[in-house]
Amino acid sequence: MNLLFEVITEITLPIVLMIGGGYVLQRRLALDVATLSRVTVYGTLPCLLVVSLATAPLPASEVGAVVFFTAGQFFVLLALGWIAAVIFRLPAELRPVLALAVPFANVANYGIPLVELGMGSAWVPHQAIIVAVLTVLIFVLAPVMLHTGSHDLRRSTAAILRTPVLAAVAVGLTLNVLDVPLPQAVDFPLRVVGAANTPVALIALGAMLATGKWATTRGTVGLGVGLRLFLAPLVTWAMLAIFTLPAGMNELFLIGVAAPIGILLPILCAEYGRQAGAASAMVVISTAISPVAATVMVYLARAF
Repeated sequence: MNLLFEVITEITLPIVLMIGGGYVLQRRLALDVATLSRVTVYGTLPCLLVVSLATAPLPASEVGAVVFFTAGQFFVLLALGWIAAVIFRLPAELRPVLALAVPFANVANYGIPLVELGMGSAWVPHQAIIVAVLTVLIFVLAPVMLHTGSHDLRRSTAAILRTPVLAAVAVGLTLNVLDVPLPQAVDFPLRVVGAANTPVALIALGAMLATGKWATTRGTVGLGVGLRLFLAPLVTWAMLAIFTLPAGMNELFLIGVAAPIGILLPILCAEYGRQAGAASAMVVISTAISPVAATVMVYLARAF
């Protein structure tokens, strides 16, 4: 009981309060949600990734294990999502949306704060690598799976790839490998801005919940949320039972799998003209439910 109370008060409750704060601010001040999201994507998150990756001790074996398991988990969940879409006879235009929703967790705006609160800042660089792997996979596969033929595939993909997340990961890892320290004049502002990522990201999520500007396709949305928050943890448990990972990695992936569906999914769906309303509903509902899933997964990860 003490462990459960600790998880709720030290991890879940802070997340809920920050998301709730964003919800209240949006209701009272009508914040610009798009601008808040851009602040994280173009500002706080890249700074956090550069500093975390550049300065953290990351043995090659741990980096390899994180990349291998993250990629394997992604493709297994992607396949299960597509199979579920076929079994439940979803329309063709919804199948790729559901398939991508299952493996594409919000590993950055939600996952990094969750891992930092649940495991400490020493594990943020590992989560940053997960962010990098999933970002690459989603940017490679989403244009192919979501493209409808009515949009310029090359131009749309180039616009999405201009986000600085991938560049931040590349810079951080390069500095780490070459053992090049950041100058104080650069390091200090990057750390200050990067430290703001957790509150800004969670406030942005709360503001998004308050907008109510999302359409629903009930069967698809319920299926997507269920697969993301219930099937994905079960599959991750099974995969961790098969593969032997370095110490601490099991807890990292068990906690991280509680993250809701990634915010970029409806953005990508809108970019390629593919059921953005259903994708937005999945993101909102899975984000609203995810604190419960996070509490359960953190408790189980620590207990076992």
